Amino acid sequence: MTDSTSTPQIVRTDAAAIQIYYNLGALQMNVDSISHEESVRIPGGAGNCLNWIVGHLVRTRGTILGLVGDRESYAEAVDAAVYGRGTSMPADDPEGTAMPFDHLVELFAAAQPRLLAGFAALSDEQLLEPAPFSPRGSDNETLGSLLAGLSFHEAYHVGQTGLLRRQLGYAGRIA
Repeated sequence: MTDSTSTPQIVRTDAAAIQIYYNLGALQMNVDSISHEESVRIPGGAGNCLNWIVGHLVRTRGTILGLVGDRESYAEAVDAAVYGRGTSMPADDPEGTAMPFDHLVELFAAAQPRLLAGFAALSDEQLLEPAPFSPRGSDNETLGSLLAGLSFHEAYHVGQTGLLRRQLGYAGRIA
C-alpha cells in the first residue's frame, strides 16, 4: 500500500493529455444549448453555477499552459476575483460580474491545441523536476505529478457541468 501523502513519479504526460482531450468534448456536450442567464443560476441555491465552473477551468488551463512553457497571456483574460480558487458567484449574478458564457466556453476550447502541444514537448527529465507549487503541500511534487493532478481537477469540474445541466432541466448528454 502506498502512503496517500506521497507523490507518484509521473514521467510521461500521455494519460493527462488524453484526459484533457476528453474533458473538452464532455464540457462542450454538457454546456450545449445553455444560455448565459442559465449559466449564472445556482440550482438548489448552493454551490457553484456553470458560469463560475467554466471560468474557473479557463483559469486552471492558464496555469497549465504556463507550466508547459506557453507563456502567452491566457488566464488573465478571466478575473481571479470572480473565478479564482475559493471564490463564488452570487446566485443569478446580480452584480453582472460574470463573463459571457459562450466566451468562456470558447476560451476553454481555444487552449486545447496549445495544451496538447505543450504536453507533447515536455521531456521525461522536465516532468521529474520539482513543481513550482503543490496544491496538496507535497514536498516531492514534480511537474509531472502536478500536471496529472490538474488534469484530474479539470475532470472533476467537467463532471459537475453534467450534473448542473440536468439540474437546469436539460437531458444528460453523456450516457
